[in-house]
Amino acid sequence: MYLSTYMYNCIWVFFPVFTIEFIRRERAALIAYLRRKDRILKLKRNIMSEEKMLKNQALIKLAYVAFNARNIDAILEVMHPEVKWPMAWGGGYANGHDEVRDYWEKQWKELDPHVTPVGFRERENGTLEVEVAQLVKDLAGNILFDGKVFHVYVINDGLLQRMEIEQ
Repeated sequence: MYLSTYMYNCIWVFFPVFTIEFIRRERAALIAYLRRKDRILKLKRNIMSEEKMLKNQALIKLAYVAFNARNIDAILEVMHPEVKWPMAWGGGYANGHDEVRDYWEKQWKELDPHVTPVGFRERENGTLEVEVAQLVKDLAGNILFDGKVFHVYVINDGLLQRMEIEQ
């Protein structure tokens, strides 16, 4: 009976202290582990985001090169079938490949636009903002516009789905 009472007292006196210290150590180790894991996940997200950004930049650059070369077929290959494209010359939107083709063919009969991407920035909403040096001439060579504009893209499944123009 004496031993049982002694053990009973030891459990209540020593075990709670051991348990609290054990819990504190385990909690600190768990917090450190979660912080490391969070940093690793953030790094992975940043790497994936950077890879996606580089792919999107390459896609955009390809589209601008094809546009300046007046290669409509090459541009349409990087556009989503349900693309929504602003018609800066004339207003409104061209929807789908056929309307985009028609719009550019009409535009190029009267204008000679050249666009060069000079900066890229991913916006918080997931769109890609492209700073563009734009030179627009009429067919006689008169400069109609020479300046910078912003093209804002929605890219879906690795294809250009929508573009907006901002001054």
